[in-house]
Amino acid sequence: MANKKPASWQGHPVVSADHVAELEREAALNEYHRGLPRNVAEQQALERYRRDQHLRASGHHLAGMRSAYASGNMEAAAMHHDMMALHFKILGFDPSNGVPPEIKVHEQPLEH
Repeated sequence: MANKKPASWQGHPVVSADHVAELEREAALNEYHRGLPRNVAEQQALERYRRDQHLRASGHHLAGMRSAYASGNMEAAAMHHDMMALHFKILGFDPSNGVPPEIKVHEQPLEH
């Protein structure tokens, strides 16, 4: 089995190589339409991308927590809760204040 090189953009890891075009597009918009220097345009694109990934991961773990709880798997529910709380904190949300709307829109039912 060959080692697959992790996807990256401008030296930063990304979830998928498919996301590179999106980051390039956003950096170009920041640079040419918002008039930002290229390095700032790239940094803002990367920050937006990371935030979006944390929001999506939070929604995934929210759905996982609810599904695990509903099926009676408290160990899995606790694991999803802990992971969701980590993403909340990275995003600047307090996990004890409920689920923000920015995360609720990313909650997708888990497929079997």
